[in-house]
Amino acid sequence: MSIQDQLAIQTQFELLKNIDHQVQAIFWFGENALNTHLHHFNLCNYLLDGLVSQSLLGNELFNPQQIQVFLGEQFQSTLSIVYFPHFPKKSEIDEHISMLKQNIDQNKIILLVEKNLTATVYEELLGGVVRQYPKFSFELY
Repeated sequence: MSIQDQLAIQTQFELLKNIDHQVQAIFWFGENALNTHLHHFNLCNYLLDGLVSQSLLGNELFNPQQIQVFLGEQFQSTLSIVYFPHFPKKSEIDEHISMLKQNIDQNKIILLVEKNLTATVYEELLGGVVRQYPKFSFELY
């Protein structure tokens, strides 16, 4: 199933149901600066108790054009949300995966792709990432 098909089928509610104690990170792929109009903004902001919107509003050093890393807690474990405001290089994804713990009980990475992105390009990039890191389970939305 293509990314476009998956995006059409999956709802925010279904995504939220799949965020459980096994999720260690969410990699969120956009094509513009982080902003409140992104399709997955409210979900990610909710999961981090408003931290994403607080970052946009109150920090002079915050640059929404750069890759953003947000840390919060879900199910008594650390949850990382990484926002990529541009098409990432494989090395950028590798860098953020290398920071994650390889934990059998918490090995899931959720991949969020904004609706307006070209699906085939992301399928190629993410397919390589998934094959390179077999110890992690990846779910695409």
